[in-house]
Amino acid sequence: MTTVEGFVGFIQILISLAVLIWFFAGPWSSFRVDTSRQRCFELRDRLFLFAADGGIGFDNPLYRRTREWLNACIARAHDMKLWNLMAFIVVCGPGPRPNLYTDILKMPDGQARTELREIVEQAMFVQIELMVARSPFLLTVTALAPLFVLAGLMTDRAQDLYLRARSFLDPWILSYDDPGRSKPGTGTAGAPA
Repeated sequence: MTTVEGFVGFIQILISLAVLIWFFAGPWSSFRVDTSRQRCFELRDRLFLFAADGGIGFDNPLYRRTREWLNACIARAHDMKLWNLMAFIVVCGPGPRPNLYTDILKMPDGQARTELREIVEQAMFVQIELMVARSPFLLTVTALAPLFVLAGLMTDRAQDLYLRARSFLDPWILSYDDPGRSKPGTGTAGAPA
């Protein structure tokens, strides 16, 4: 038999959980999407001003692709969730994908390459940060990670695993911008709607 104090404590826990779920699903998620969009707007403005100052031509294919990718980051910020990215990976499957970042690195050394690389890296970081901030699982893992580091549990192998996971996710995030691109070997669209 439960006591009145135990029942009240149980109700308080349920109410706290409901408030936390509401907060992360509603205001927190909306705030993170809005701040992510704002940062991508700023990066797009930086790209435009760089082109306006003559750093790269407006008709350059890499300028256009970078601007389209930033527009996709802005338009699809509300879709940037861990589960959506995982579904995108499953739907698209393995195969070669055009990679904006790799194409930028193939540019001759110069100010245009440096500026485009910095813009894309910052936008990628914004997208990863948004995905982590909107995922209770990733947010918890991220919050606990410093404890593991302090406890000495973050070995070289764990760091290598982190770097491999990040290098695996980066190309998927970079190819998330083109819903019309077909899956390799098929005529069907490979990106989520």
